[in-house]
Amino acid sequence: MSSIRIILLALLNLSIALSATAQTVRTYPAIITGPDRNPHKGWSSGWSDVQPESSVGFQYLPWKDFEPTNGTFDYTKVEAILAQPGSAGKHFVLRLYCDWHHSKPESDCPAWMYSQVGVRRLNGDGGAKMTDFNDPKYLDQAVQAIQALAQRYDGDPRVHAFQLGILGNWGEWHTHDFKQNGVDYAISAASQNRILQAYKTYFTKSPLQGRYPWREQLKSAGFIGYHNDFFLPNHGHSNEFDAALAAGGQWRNGPVGGEVPPRTAIEAANEKRALYETSAGRLMIETGHYSTMKPGAYRVSAGDRHYAQYMNLHRLMGYNFRIDQAVYTDALPTPQSRMTLRLDGRNVGLARLYRPWVAEFALLDAQGRAVSQTQAASSVELGKVAPGGTFSLTASLDRWWLAAGSYQVAVRLIQPDAGATKTKPWGLDARRAYILFSNNVPVINGEWNSNHALIGGWSVLGSVQLR
Repeated sequence: MSSIRIILLALLNLSIALSATAQTVRTYPAIITGPDRNPHKGWSSGWSDVQPESSVGFQYLPWKDFEPTNGTFDYTKVEAILAQPGSAGKHFVLRLYCDWHHSKPESDCPAWMYSQVGVRRLNGDGGAKMTDFNDPKYLDQAVQAIQALAQRYDGDPRVHAFQLGILGNWGEWHTHDFKQNGVDYAISAASQNRILQAYKTYFTKSPLQGRYPWREQLKSAGFIGYHNDFFLPNHGHSNEFDAALAAGGQWRNGPVGGEVPPRTAIEAANEKRALYETSAGRLMIETGHYSTMKPGAYRVSAGDRHYAQYMNLHRLMGYNFRIDQAVYTDALPTPQSRMTLRLDGRNVGLARLYRPWVAEFALLDAQGRAVSQTQAASSVELGKVAPGGTFSLTASLDRWWLAAGSYQVAVRLIQPDAGATKTKPWGLDARRAYILFSNNVPVINGEWNSNHALIGGWSVLGSVQLR
């Protein structure tokens, strides 16, 4: 064979190989309002309020249950609270508190705090009672309780956020209407600073939330989120909360959530109309950049006339990751060929994810099982992608051990270590350990296997032919 012919055949084979491995750009139909259920976002639940759409459950933790005797912390009581139907299987929000309200004579602080430690229980005007939140002995005990809570639960994979409780009514850092000899009793800046620093010192992995984004000491706390516990349409306090977040931009530092306060039937009916039949609900959520909200009396179920708008607001909250395009080859010509992929996307939601979740690419067989899998590289950490921000995920997959045939190309966004083998289960529903994109693509549902590792959860991008 002449050298010219050999060269021509080589060039022909190279041309075939190059055409077989040419990268193809793919786009996918967008879901304008996002998926119906994704972790760390949307309407949340609590206690026995079972809501199938919720991924987050909010719970109060009475201090007397957590520390029944001085220095002895009962984590079984915490676990029992987290196992309530409204939070079981979900990421949780937890708030440690002492006094429910000064109109309630008894305290939810441990009895030993007053009898043994000598913390003052204040007698206010009109028979009101309240713990002295400025008492140095109280603050000493509070710091120890915060440390004990963090040692067990900071970084727990079930956590959505810990709220900065333990001060004031309901742990909300206020003592509204409590007077002693006609003088308002307030929590001092020094007391607030001490508790804030304790939370920030001991909670280094899990997000924190404070009550007032416009009040010092919380306004300038840095790297915390906030909770609005008076989320109401056309209400002065709620509007003030949202305006402060919009002006200060603190929503960028941590997740924003909260709850609707208890309402009468007439109030709830009027406020539901404002929330779901006007632009008020959307404006509140957009202005405050809410990730979650406990709806309370605002909650509606399927079949209710407000249900469609209720779910629209549910999907609106938090992040929404959309695929702009995926780039990979249609075929691999030889077993030695490596498949390179790139996925470009953006956050079309109102907030960040606030957590370092990871992306993985895989080839799936005909049964939807991952047969070649790798963690993606990203130019931007997913948890830090701001609204409107973009991200690019890249990966390279080996296939030398795979038989020729057709395989699915897939990607998943999962909680760190969700896919790893574990000695014990997390206590999360598997659906809350992976994120769906705001695109209309096929999905391989996720589940926990016998080793407590997440399998599935894949969004299918297309197919590839292995030759």
